[in-house]
Amino acid sequence: MRWGILAFLFFGFLINYTDKSVTGFAAVSIMEEFSLDYSEWGLVGSSFFWFFSIAGVIGAAISDRVGTKVMLAILLMAWTILQLGAFAIAGLPLLVLYRIALGIFEGPFAPIAFSHLSKWFPPESRGTAIAIVNLGSTFGALMMAPVIVFIMVNGGWRTAFAFMGVLSLIWFLLWIWLGREKPQHNMSPNEQVAVVGKMKWSEVSPYVLSPSSIFTMLASFACFWIVVWNAVFLPSYIIKTWHFTEMQMSYVLAGIGIFSGLGGIGISFASDKLYGKYRSYRKARVYVGGTAMLLSALLLLSITLVHSIVWNIIALALVGSFIVSFLTIQPQIMMHLLPERRGFMASLGTSFQNLAGVIGPLVTGYLIQMAGSNESLGFSYSLQFSVVLLVVFGCLFVAFVKPDVPIRSKKESMNISLWTEDSI
Repeated sequence: MRWGILAFLFFGFLINYTDKSVTGFAAVSIMEEFSLDYSEWGLVGSSFFWFFSIAGVIGAAISDRVGTKVMLAILLMAWTILQLGAFAIAGLPLLVLYRIALGIFEGPFAPIAFSHLSKWFPPESRGTAIAIVNLGSTFGALMMAPVIVFIMVNGGWRTAFAFMGVLSLIWFLLWIWLGREKPQHNMSPNEQVAVVGKMKWSEVSPYVLSPSSIFTMLASFACFWIVVWNAVFLPSYIIKTWHFTEMQMSYVLAGIGIFSGLGGIGISFASDKLYGKYRSYRKARVYVGGTAMLLSALLLLSITLVHSIVWNIIALALVGSFIVSFLTIQPQIMMHLLPERRGFMASLGTSFQNLAGVIGPLVTGYLIQMAGSNESLGFSYSLQFSVVLLVVFGCLFVAFVKPDVPIRSKKESMNISLWTEDSI
């Protein structure tokens, strides 16, 4: 049953990330139809994430109370309605409104899915399981490109959006029929904690405000900046700077997606092996994740210096592998800090990283527009900015994130203090 659950979440991520990326696949067509420049296109990309993070925290917190299965069903039904309504989009205002609404209902999916998956897989195999599920996001973000572009070329970009609505509806119906909530026996003893009552800030704040939490979220922000750049600007980058056709662009994205997904699974499997050997989140998760970030920075910098399409494709594929592996590690660290609030903690990581979706497209659009007619130079500016984020936050992540060090709430600290005084 747990592999069936994993398959469901895999395809859920595929739909989720294709929904995010389909607008990017159709970027050139939409920009031409609505006469948009790169700054306005950055606004379209950003609008998806305006309420994404808030919705992610709220939705995940609710899922800790009502159950992850129910919340996942609600989200997929909402996607269905919004995507089938894409034929009503007739201009920039409606396009932005559509993206805002879609972002609200897609925001909670990742943390809820990770929370649901953690109920079915123990810690020693959870990294690989999350990596496989994340492969669905890579499929959606890149490997679905040929399918979506084919539909778009033959039926228009609105038809491609509606196609995704049909996929969401199919997933929803099958999930209602076959989905399951949780098997307690697959959780480790310290994770089998019943969550009752409302969450109090005084109880969770020591975990939320700990260096391990803060610098994990910042590192995740930097990595998701690359994900957003790929979704919003990579198709245009390939068409405008490499002078590829839309179908050629889709094949390149598919190739990058295959390598990125498989590479991410390989790195996550190695991380799980390290955890099995050392039982240390710092050695198995932090060191692996930090190394992935710094290598990604070097590869992105090389794209701006080495003017070779072949090398650029290789570099983007390797970066994809490293970023996928980090985004697999991040929720594991967050949930490890406070297992009984795994949905809430996972949502903090994913919601904070999604702030990159709000800021990234606006900054990138401005940088490209700043270069004027030299679009290649503008794209180089945006990549160099990404390099700085990866290096700075990657170093801070390695230096300060120590998930194996226990964090005590104020209540626990008070109990320990009273016990010590009584003993004396």
